[in-house]
Amino acid sequence: MQIVPLIFIYLSNFVSGNVLQSDGNTLSGICDNILSSLQILNKNQVLRLINREKCRNYELLGEKILNLSDKSQNYCYRGVQFLFCNLRYQPYESNFNCEHIKDKFIKIMKTCSSHTPNALEKNCSSINSENLTIFDALEFCRTNYVTLNGEKQTQFEPVEHEYCSKIVESFNLCQYMSRRLNLRNYCIDGGFQNYCTHYIKEVRDGSYEAMCKNFVLPFVFSKLMEDPESLKPSVCAKADENISMSILNLRDQLMFKSKSFFDAFESEFAYKKWVQDLESRLDGMVIDLRDLINQSNLCFQYLNYPHRFFYAYDNVVIGEFAKAKEIVDRIYNNFNQLSQLPHEMVQLINHIDSVINMDKAIKEANIHFRDLYTLISSGSHYYFSLRRDRTLQNNMRIMESNLNRISLFLPNNIAHIKQKINAGTPFEANLGKASMLHQRANDFKNIASLLEAQLTALYKIIAKRKDSNFIRSLNLT
Repeated sequence: MQIVPLIFIYLSNFVSGNVLQSDGNTLSGICDNILSSLQILNKNQVLRLINREKCRNYELLGEKILNLSDKSQNYCYRGVQFLFCNLRYQPYESNFNCEHIKDKFIKIMKTCSSHTPNALEKNCSSINSENLTIFDALEFCRTNYVTLNGEKQTQFEPVEHEYCSKIVESFNLCQYMSRRLNLRNYCIDGGFQNYCTHYIKEVRDGSYEAMCKNFVLPFVFSKLMEDPESLKPSVCAKADENISMSILNLRDQLMFKSKSFFDAFESEFAYKKWVQDLESRLDGMVIDLRDLINQSNLCFQYLNYPHRFFYAYDNVVIGEFAKAKEIVDRIYNNFNQLSQLPHEMVQLINHIDSVINMDKAIKEANIHFRDLYTLISSGSHYYFSLRRDRTLQNNMRIMESNLNRISLFLPNNIAHIKQKINAGTPFEANLGKASMLHQRANDFKNIASLLEAQLTALYKIIAKRKDSNFIRSLNLT
């Protein structure tokens, strides 16, 4: 595959077009919209539309780069991109009776869309039974009714016709969406439940759509698939930086795996060199962790001095402490994975990501805590208060406890990893396994090259947006 020409084609597509000056068209704005949509839609049902196995290692790649590389079948989000990149869910205030009207609407639609044995009588005018759309909202609301066995007749009162018509409008757009998803009853079976709080509006903006499905949607859903509960609005605050960092981290992981597989079977010398490089990285990680604990303790001790007991800190400090905890949580999660690395060499290399991720997170945390200490000791971000911030105190205790636990057990874990890799043998003696690993190494390398193309394109877009308030319109659709 010719990766270099592909990169130039990709970049030329990304930097052409006119300037859009809409706040909603920033990476952060699109990210916020997707997160808002996830709050409205059924998150678990949406996740079922994604083939996670097919997504492995491709989860951060956009549609365009995969189309250009003849790997369109590996685009993970074709089943959901319409939900998040072509539709917006606009809030509105309804009256107190709207939920009651919605319940009537759902009951009538369910009865009219399927055989209902206990339906004594019904009128289902203006409904296209084939695709479950309503072609005359007012007629539907005025004339339709159902009577189920043992119940009163369900129909809309004249004062309910206005809200009924609004629900019909959103329902029709929802049904258009459900046909794209090939889920006929999606809109009446709980896929969309917010008829009384949000309008469904179609987005007709090629630039918004391109940024969404090529950068933001892969980023948000990679986080969602990793841990649905950890997806918080803060990931969108610095979307440029967060998306770039995610792509960079995955690229580096795959390049490290690729090199590990190549070295493992190329020769005994190459294998030993790989072992030495990995050991050096592990030893450096222990040193960096020691520095991190010293740096973090400076912050914790500064805040816990007795004469600062009545200090409270502003949102800048609170936000930076939240970021510090997020990084320490990542370190702790990777530490737990590190202690469970498999003994078999191929599997060990396959799961070596935790080493890379932990190493990077420790370095990131060192820088962050140095900056945090400068911030809190500047004297510009506190005020007198009789109430202590319990969240801040709890987060400090958790971080301190987790870092101390890591410091206590990491040397033993690293000693076990060194023992595993030094007891291994290069795979060059096993030609069958060598061939398989060579192919896997090439696959990792090629995916890393695609991530590099996507990352370079993203950097170019960010560089052209000095004030971060607008994006260049992209000729991608």
